[in-house]
Amino acid sequence: MTRTWASCRPSPERGFTLLELLLVLALAATAATLVLPSAFSALRAAEERKLLVEVESLLTRLPTEAAMRREPSQWQALALMARVPDWPSSWQLRLESPLAVDARGMSGGGRVQLWHGERLAQEWELRAGDGRPLRVKPSETDAP
Repeated sequence: MTRTWASCRPSPERGFTLLELLLVLALAATAATLVLPSAFSALRAAEERKLLVEVESLLTRLPTEAAMRREPSQWQALALMARVPDWPSSWQLRLESPLAVDARGMSGGGRVQLWHGERLAQEWELRAGDGRPLRVKPSETDAP
């Protein structure tokens, strides 16, 4: 008697064997170990880009806000961080001196650094006068 394809198929009552289930679990675990690290890395990179954009936007708005209120303002790092929604706890903003903007929106200039742990992620130099933030390439030798 020859076997046909229909007779080789498992019956619906039989289900999967333990070996088949273990093989599927092993393949799923292997796929997860390959995909998850890159997915988490992409999430961290997106968080960093979002924070860079938010800080740069905030630095750009400071002179305009002072001019609209027609009163001078001075900013410390903690006050600036408080203005960014959901500031991540592992990130820190550092200023060489408080940022000062007069009532006309004119800035005294300065430097702003964004740190992630012990790594300098970005540095801005604020132009004296209009206060526009210019990105400075972070140096590998910068220390906290």
